[in-house]
Amino acid sequence: MISYFDLSGGLSNKHSVWRTMTKLFTNALAKNINWRGRNNKHKVENLTIKRVILNAVRQNSFCKDAVDEEIERYIKRWLQLAGNRDGGRKRRQEKGKEATSMGNYCVE
Repeated sequence: MISYFDLSGGLSNKHSVWRTMTKLFTNALAKNINWRGRNNKHKVENLTIKRVILNAVRQNSFCKDAVDEEIERYIKRWLQLAGNRDGGRKRRQEKGKEATSMGNYCVE
């Protein structure tokens, strides 16, 4: 399994982690996961898949000396940004603009 994710590549620790995460999780699933399982989301901190990610990233020759803390930081950030992917940020911005423009039509 690790050798499959090793093929993800990446020229830095961050890119290698993010490419591996993209292969492992759909964005819909990522929106329901976080590191510690807060806000009724699934916890990834103690799952076996975390070990798979750590080992897969280190299989990349550019990342062989990566430490757990750095890889974990990139995993956390990738999960945090799940709501922005697939147009999520753009939808929220458009919704905010719509609410603001509706406020301009208030009748006094």
